[in-house]
Amino acid sequence: MRASAKWEFAARQDPEFVGAYNRLYELGLGDGQHVSAKVREFVAIALLCFRGSERPGLVAHMRRAIELGATPGELFEVLEACVVAGGAPTFHRGLGALMEVVGPAAR
Repeated sequence: MRASAKWEFAARQDPEFVGAYNRLYELGLGDGQHVSAKVREFVAIALLCFRGSERPGLVAHMRRAIELGATPGELFEVLEACVVAGGAPTFHRGLGALMEVVGPAAR
């Protein structure tokens, strides 16, 4: 089941809750006073890689980062930074998602 179908179901069950979540999402991952939305996406990507997030979530955040101006090179460097604190599995989890985002032409 795709994530959007799950959120649509949740919104039918409790629109107020989903509205509050969406507001929190924007506050947490939108532009802040000191940190841009792109950089906040970098942080989210690193955390999702470390937590062992499912690939669709990582891909979605990477695509959003690109929409916000990130380059594949920047995303790769975010994954490199994950190696120190998160180890090789964290790095490789992110690599698989990044390869999906950039497609076969960039491999």
